Amino acid sequence: MTFARIPILCLIWLIFSAQFTFADTSKLDFKLDAAALEARGQLKELRFRKSKNVINLNDMLLIEDDAPGCGLPEGLADSSWVERLHKGIIIKKEFILDKPGAFSGYVVLKGRESENNEEPLHLSLNSIHFVRSATKIAYPSALQYYGRLRWDRWFYIELPVGALKKGLNE
Repeated sequence: MTFARIPILCLIWLIFSAQFTFADTSKLDFKLDAAALEARGQLKELRFRKSKNVINLNDMLLIEDDAPGCGLPEGLADSSWVERLHKGIIIKKEFILDKPGAFSGYVVLKGRESENNEEPLHLSLNSIHFVRSATKIAYPSALQYYGRLRWDRWFYIELPVGALKKGLNE
């Protein structure tokens, strides 16, 4: 009979000690604004937006940058060095990814599209084919691509979800 009471007494003691512990907790409130954290911390894969005093996750990561090699060749004043794309021209780019996990991805290229172009740009990534429609068709209201404002522009072409893979991508 005495041994049967011990587990019950232990259970009652645990309930009382748990109530005592929860009743004795205190709230710890720690505040550090984004500017102070940015000044005193190390932001890895984060971006401080001073205008809003917030820290956001970086939303893009540049995988490979060919821009240093695509500038105006020394001594040339005209655009004779610019590659004209037309039917039959194929450009191939390969890159290696260590971590392919992404919610989305983009091919970003700088170019000038002829004003009357109606032909799409055909792309493929790891044998997955996708198309970027001509600006005239896809973005008829994007005035920056037409008339006197049509110098070369950056084009962002969304990649199909899941097209990236670990290792060699082409």
